Amino acid sequence: MPMDRQAIFTKAYLGLKAQNFERSMAAFAGSRFPAKCAYRGDGGKKCALGHCIPDEQYKPYFEGLGVAEPTRYESRDPYLADKIRKSKEIGAILGVETESDSYFLGELQSIHDNSSESSPMKENLEAFAARNGLTVPQDS
Repeated sequence: MPMDRQAIFTKAYLGLKAQNFERSMAAFAGSRFPAKCAYRGDGGKKCALGHCIPDEQYKPYFEGLGVAEPTRYESRDPYLADKIRKSKEIGAILGVETESDSYFLGELQSIHDNSSESSPMKENLEAFAARNGLTVPQDS
């Protein structure tokens, strides 16, 4: 079944709105950064795609990984092969079937990850919706 882009966007948008369009951040052992974006972050926050991954399917090893479509990217290197397998697992949960699906989710995720005062998340999500022919959810 093809990925439902409107459903993904709506779930991500409403989840981020519920946390006041604040990024989901967490500190990870062994990281040289004090905190970075996370599918599941401090204070119960989630990133854009984190809102679309059901709690029962979330795995802590998803942190730090992007999304890969099922038919692309292979590696003979065991370390890279494992990362690719886990990225494909995330993609499968989100319904990724094509490279275009991966790019769509990657752009949505980067809006979350790269938001700041000079690049506000809400406005960037609304522009993303317009570029992709999506409807921004309204308050009910």
